Amino acid sequence: MISQQNNWRWGLAFLSSANQNLELNTAAFDEQTLNQQTEELDQEIAALNEDRTKTEDAKIDQDEDGFTIEPEKQGDELDTKQASEAFKANILDGQNELELTRYTKQPQTTSEDEDLQNELEQLNEIAQTNGTYKINGEDVEIPTEEIMDWVVYENDEVTLDQDKVQGYVEKLGEDYNTSENETQFESTEQDEVDVDPGTLSWTINTEQETEGLSEDLLKGEDFERTPIVQGSAEPSEPLVDDTYVEVDLKNQHMWYYQDGEVTLDTDIVSGKPDTKTPTGVFYVWDKERDATLTGEDYESPVDFWLPIDWTGVGIHDADWQPTFGGDRWEEGGSHGCINTPPGEMEELFDNIEVGTPVVVI
Repeated sequence: MISQQNNWRWGLAFLSSANQNLELNTAAFDEQTLNQQTEELDQEIAALNEDRTKTEDAKIDQDEDGFTIEPEKQGDELDTKQASEAFKANILDGQNELELTRYTKQPQTTSEDEDLQNELEQLNEIAQTNGTYKINGEDVEIPTEEIMDWVVYENDEVTLDQDKVQGYVEKLGEDYNTSENETQFESTEQDEVDVDPGTLSWTINTEQETEGLSEDLLKGEDFERTPIVQGSAEPSEPLVDDTYVEVDLKNQHMWYYQDGEVTLDTDIVSGKPDTKTPTGVFYVWDKERDATLTGEDYESPVDFWLPIDWTGVGIHDADWQPTFGGDRWEEGGSHGCINTPPGEMEELFDNIEVGTPVVVI
């Protein structure tokens, strides 16, 4: 109307303006009314949709063999958002009808979606990863069904259920921690025996191992790992291999094996009945010449000292013992140490290395 006015004919325009009519829907100029009518439309569409088939996006599903894509589903439900926007546009355009069937909801993600395909590939790479632990010289494979159960696809992101991963690591510790479980040992004269935990042991660090295992799994590549532990032993290798000292309290005898061969064997005297030598898997954690062993009621100088636990028990020469082996320990036993003939003790001291396992049975 303004553009059609002639500035030089303002008088005529003024006179004629009263005769002009402009018919517009009042809702187009009343935002509150328009919003109210739009809300009412939304409610009507929602009611209509209750009896209509839902449209569903393609999604990732899990079965016993891994992850697959469940295709999209085209329903006949109405797209409330599109319909509302069209309603407002029609009102502003002066239209008073809206064909709702033109606004059927369409799937936003189809089975051909590139991002969905990439996520599926990543999920299956993780779920089908082969993971192996090296523990005590053995291969411990992580069951595939366990890994599949840990994988989580949430908010378009592939993650792991940390509680389940941690639960597996805790169970691994319960089964294999040498600080809590007995060690099977093939003895010289007592056949296979179960030996108590001692100073040579390790415990899986649950928190750190859960984190490390998760990192390996999320790479989606086959892996082999050794658990992160706390302790004095290497978890990937057998606690006792083919070089060790065996102390047999029942037979009052000691053997030193090097690379599976006996290089020294001798009678010994262990702790007396009220201060028995503890059993367990220990290790030589130091070597000392000309040491003095002290206690509440004794002070004994020795030429060779090999401590094996944290309470003062060790292997040393004992030139004061008149005899070794047999029942000597019952009357002339030590305060817990392993008394050894001086000559054999010197030989053992010269050949043994710090870190050598000492199995006391």
